[in-house]
Amino acid sequence: MWRIKQIFDGDYGCEEMTNGRAKVSVTLVDEQGEESFLTVEDAWLLKKGLDEGDCWPYKFFGAEKASIWVDNKEFSGIHTPYDLYDALSKIWCEKTCAPRLRASWTKENMTMGQCSITAFLTQDVFGGKVYGMLRSGGNYHCFNVVGNCKFDLTSEQFGDETLDYENVVEQSREVHLKAEKLERYEYLKACLKEMCLEMNKKQE
Repeated sequence: MWRIKQIFDGDYGCEEMTNGRAKVSVTLVDEQGEESFLTVEDAWLLKKGLDEGDCWPYKFFGAEKASIWVDNKEFSGIHTPYDLYDALSKIWCEKTCAPRLRASWTKENMTMGQCSITAFLTQDVFGGKVYGMLRSGGNYHCFNVVGNCKFDLTSEQFGDETLDYENVVEQSREVHLKAEKLERYEYLKACLKEMCLEMNKKQE
């Protein structure tokens, strides 16, 4: 578990802002004292109600470093992997879960069976590449790499299991997104776009 050790706004001047919004440096620390550093918008921290001493609310793999920021007009309002995770947390469901795992899907384990369609949708938003680790049974678990940032929005489905993010193979949507998986991906993407439209209407 990561906790917010320090929030510091001295690293950024007025010229280093995202769309006119100030950024801050956040230092996270885990139970072993290991520190991680990321950059987020100050307004985003305030919206989340996060302050020094609070637990970092995201537990997916790479969450302590996933401070990518984009302005993708197709997904307006989704700027960071944290924004995307929050949105998908309201969309992931039994219908978007892989058919072979639907009987075990629960809201408490909402990322179960969602990896490939989520990884390729994440690529639509942030770019980068999709990689996969071979699992028993011959299936690949997919995750994202954007620049130097490696993160896996659906890693929580594996609980405390330690996953190998080094021995991996780049994945292509031409191979993955066929038949029912393509339908699930398109449904997930359509739901995300609809949610973005609703969020923007509320802000108008």
